[in-house]
Amino acid sequence: MFSYYEEWKKQGIEPSLDICEDTIFITANVQALRRVFQNVIKNALVHGQNSICIQMKQQDSCNCKASDDERTSKNRIVHILVSNDVKNPDDIDVDRVFERFYKADEARSISSSGLGLSIAKELVERMGGSIEARLEGKRFVVEIQFECE
Repeated sequence: MFSYYEEWKKQGIEPSLDICEDTIFITANVQALRRVFQNVIKNALVHGQNSICIQMKQQDSCNCKASDDERTSKNRIVHILVSNDVKNPDDIDVDRVFERFYKADEARSISSSGLGLSIAKELVERMGGSIEARLEGKRFVVEIQFECE
């Protein structure tokens, strides 16, 4: 994350960071995970509107069984959210943002190949995680989830 400090400073962005202080362990490839974060943060920098928020939180996920007699298993899930304001949220098709070469604005073809989020999705899923995108008003949110060990 902090490798983007100079770029944030240049664009006048003070990122909002809300990261839990607990130590979290996941099974993942370090280089692939770094690439995922680079692609998602770069997407927010290139297509966002002067704000970025990065959050990381944990929660229990209960995989409840059909019978009360069976034990229930609890898993810890880590959620990583990267969100940014967007100028024209109506131009973004969140169902397509992970498609190869998708660009909400064709005028961006010089500065973007449209591959970043597609690569992020492929890598996250290969590591057993999930990734989704949504709009919350004028905020574009990418949420990544991994099961903790």
